[in-house]
Amino acid sequence: MSQKRKSIRKAKKNQAAPRKIKTSMRQKVVTGGVVLLALLFALSMFLSTPNSSNRRVTIPNNPPTPSNAVPAEPQFVKEGELQFFKDNNIVTAIDIEIANTAKEIEQGLMYRQKMDTDKGMLFIFPNMELRGFWMKNTLIPLDIIYVDAGKMIVSIQKNTTPLSEKSLPSEGQAQFVIEVNAGFTDRYNLVPGDKIDFQIN
Repeated sequence: MSQKRKSIRKAKKNQAAPRKIKTSMRQKVVTGGVVLLALLFALSMFLSTPNSSNRRVTIPNNPPTPSNAVPAEPQFVKEGELQFFKDNNIVTAIDIEIANTAKEIEQGLMYRQKMDTDKGMLFIFPNMELRGFWMKNTLIPLDIIYVDAGKMIVSIQKNTTPLSEKSLPSEGQAQFVIEVNAGFTDRYNLVPGDKIDFQIN
């Protein structure tokens, strides 16, 4: 064997073998975590993409009431009794609901679908003056009875037109107003000069 060949063999023998790179457990965990995060990100991007065919419309349980909706019908609440007198004799008596605040007076008998013939509403004002009522949002025809501070009937507007906004004035100063079903005053022949009295519960 020549000297040159020996030298080459010796050099190869002394040459370091390639190093094997060992991957630690920590590196494996980090690498796996990065891959997992990348997958989760891709999945979230996929799910957040709008898709009209899969879009859900949620309908609220209690949708807002339209501004033009008709309020629920108020229920009659007995708050007293009222009697009508002719020549100091009781002609008839009714149960009454009282309206004596600004809100109650404004509301009146609005939105009522019906009222029993032995019921009515008494409006109580703080002073005597000429009064005027109308039938806006009032669904049933009425007799409107204007009464002065001495509890004497001064005038009557009979058989009013439902929903009309025409003013229905008194013919004299009044402190009390009574609303009853249309035809009530004719049935009991009530006229100006007759009297009333009432008791509040």
